Amino acid sequence: MKTLTRAGLAVTLLGTSALWAVAQSPAPFDMSGERAANPAPIAVPTAPVRAVPGQPAAPFQFEPATPAAPPVAPQTPIAVPVAPPAVAPVPVAAPEPILAPAPSVAPVVAAPAPAPVPDIAAPAIEAQAANEPAKAPLPAGLDRRFIVPASTLRLEGEMDQRAWAIFLSGEEATQPARLDVSFRNAIVVMPEASRLRISINNEPVLETALSASESFRDVVAMVPPGLLRAGANTIRFQVSQRHRTDCSIQSTYELWTEIDAGGTSLTFARGDAPRLLRGLDDLPAIGYNGDGITSIHVIAPASNQVTIAPHLLKLVQALALAGNYPNPNVTVSDAAASDGAASSDREGTLTVVLGVASEIRSLLSNPPADAATRPIVGFVDDEKLGSSVLVVSGGNWTQIGTAIESIAASVDRPVGVARATLNTAPWMAPDARFVTGRDSFRIADAGVGTQEFAGRRFRSEFAVGVPSDLYAQAYGEAQLLLDAAYTSAVRPASHIDIYVNDQIAATTRITRQQGGIYRQFPINIPLRHFKPGVNRISINAMLDTAEDAACAPGGSTEGGQRFVLFDTTTFAMPNFARIGQRPNLAAFAGTSAPYNRTVDPVSMVLGRTDPSTYSAAASLAARMAIQSGRIIPLTPTPATGVGDSSAIFVGTAAQIPSSVLGQVRVAESIRTSWRDETSAGVRAVPAAGTNDFGALGGALLPPGAELGQAPRAAFGTENTDATLDRWRNEVVGGGWQDYGTGIENWLKRNFDISFATMRLLDAEVPAYVPEPKTTLILAQAASPNGGGTWTVLTAPSEERLISGIHTITAIQRWQDVSGPLTTYSATTDRVESRPLVRYEFVQTQPFSLVNLRLVAANWLSSNIAFYALALVVLCILLGIVTTGLLRRLGRAT
Repeated sequence: MKTLTRAGLAVTLLGTSALWAVAQSPAPFDMSGERAANPAPIAVPTAPVRAVPGQPAAPFQFEPATPAAPPVAPQTPIAVPVAPPAVAPVPVAAPEPILAPAPSVAPVVAAPAPAPVPDIAAPAIEAQAANEPAKAPLPAGLDRRFIVPASTLRLEGEMDQRAWAIFLSGEEATQPARLDVSFRNAIVVMPEASRLRISINNEPVLETALSASESFRDVVAMVPPGLLRAGANTIRFQVSQRHRTDCSIQSTYELWTEIDAGGTSLTFARGDAPRLLRGLDDLPAIGYNGDGITSIHVIAPASNQVTIAPHLLKLVQALALAGNYPNPNVTVSDAAASDGAASSDREGTLTVVLGVASEIRSLLSNPPADAATRPIVGFVDDEKLGSSVLVVSGGNWTQIGTAIESIAASVDRPVGVARATLNTAPWMAPDARFVTGRDSFRIADAGVGTQEFAGRRFRSEFAVGVPSDLYAQAYGEAQLLLDAAYTSAVRPASHIDIYVNDQIAATTRITRQQGGIYRQFPINIPLRHFKPGVNRISINAMLDTAEDAACAPGGSTEGGQRFVLFDTTTFAMPNFARIGQRPNLAAFAGTSAPYNRTVDPVSMVLGRTDPSTYSAAASLAARMAIQSGRIIPLTPTPATGVGDSSAIFVGTAAQIPSSVLGQVRVAESIRTSWRDETSAGVRAVPAAGTNDFGALGGALLPPGAELGQAPRAAFGTENTDATLDRWRNEVVGGGWQDYGTGIENWLKRNFDISFATMRLLDAEVPAYVPEPKTTLILAQAASPNGGGTWTVLTAPSEERLISGIHTITAIQRWQDVSGPLTTYSATTDRVESRPLVRYEFVQTQPFSLVNLRLVAANWLSSNIAFYALALVVLCILLGIVTTGLLRRLGRAT
């Protein structure tokens, strides 16, 4: 018998502890919450092995948590090349832009000499955890692309996911790439059973435990070669989260994971060569910055002239459509940045030089030599402005218009050409199905697959688009034909809820105790929850079990599959009434209605002809083009030349005519009383030696006196309507008014009827007076004689106008615009809308009895007083006719 030495015993114990650590480590990601058969420890992820087509993907391989214990059956990662093959540079002359008739041909640019490509996986630039996400500049030779189309991304509940598309140029797709992700999660998230997974083009790239409850955690992973492709690439973030201690359904609302957009990106190794755009097809490769914003900086020497306005508005619309940007912000200036920084080299920035040849010579180091004789549109690499500067020029504005038309022709959609989908891929993939009448589709076509679930609150979401003339506030129901199943562990108290745009629309109780299978089970969804444009439909299952009630230690992670949603679930939309409503900012925000249907130019009245006003108007025009899917013809028009046609007014309150403000039900007094609180609310500090307390304090203050504190908010004035509503809700027994309110609440709760639906005449809407903290007002109304629609966008100052438009046109806030008037406050960062009380109909469809019946059914359902009167009148007529017939045909008794 051999004797076991101390060294051998130590090795044996060390190996046993390592195997025990491997056995107890978290399992690879599983949306069901169950552990995989072969769990693996987790640490900094390495390059995953690319799955072979036709074979199941292998589980992710991670470096072991303990260096002394090597993983079981290690796999050899694929070597990522760190330098592209050397290519002999092609000597060329000065940059030459492309001709307008051929915008797809890349401009000739000076090719820099190839340089060694740095190793993007070097330990010196590995991400480290910090209290805040690191946003330090990258080392030389690296190129960064932010991939989150918002300032932050929040994933909630036990399971959640988001998917969208990013566009890469052919040069980026062939470079070695690294994925950086910065995240933090709620403190109640159990890291042992909670996972984050990121996939690119449906192949997992990074997976890690959710263990960043105290601060943001940064993780990195190498992207396998050949996974990225030129063009659109789908990015998907998925989380599976479990609570540390609680097993109830309510506790699942405490689970969240926040992705920091500024610390989440793709990093490419490109050497010392700048990122170059070869043609207009590469415009989507501009991407966005760490806040999800694409900055389009137009440098136009003639930006103080009215001549540039129609060309500028059409150009930014064409660029927004060609680039497919989720959040474009346009700034206009007459010169380059004063700090000398190359704006085109910043992340998510497109620099455009717009002007005739004689005006742009001083802006560019090497201006196009033949710009004075022909239309010019193309990218150049300029020493002053940076790489990939888009130059749009010509000998005169007629030639510039021809150059802009060459860009617009490839992206514009003619009026009357229907579209099958709404473009949502840049922020929510896939594109939303556009439903204009009776239609149905499986949720698999909307990007939702079959999902098994072992938790307490299941959630899955898809999108559907409806037209701007949807009229279904009180009539009609869509159906969700549910294909799902649940086990016998699910108790009858459970239920399935359907949400539309984050508002509950329908619920179905689970009544069987032995489990069950739903096969095309119909769930009716009232159409009043839908709005023009994109609508998000969420399927939620609240699953209650006896194990959750007991909640034994580790109970939040134990148990098998409880619920499954099949991708054969079908969404069915019936025929619905189609007629336009005016005013209706929801239709304006959804599809840019009514301006998206016009062929004639739409008048745009600008407060001033200067770069600031052009920046605000161009940003609004870019958002309108994205929502409508086409270029809207906008022409600058003076206020006196609008007449009774449709128009859009953009300017400060002092620049908007008082008659226009009164037409859109905004108080005319704001032209003089509405001030920018950033300048008017801060008092300037007087200079020393004048009348400040430092110089006069000894003379003004009695001995021993103390300076009083600033006035508190309790002594300030409050909003009368808000105060009245608050006291009305708090005070009980206030007389007959409270009884009326109680009756109305009872009718609303039981029959969905309010006193407003019983009015014979619409209530008069008072003119809106903005509160001091209001930043922006967006209002709409019919023109004075009803011949068009007027939309007004105004703010107290030009600075507030630009910042407000840049904020409200972001896709996350733009979808909240509705009613006849919407406001935005930068202080509270909230978008608020007035309810739509008074409106008029605008015919948008050819006359048909079917559509007329649907319109009448919806209108009578919204105006039950007229419905009741109509029934009374019909009954009286029936009695009169019956009496007449009996007198003529009957016998007297």
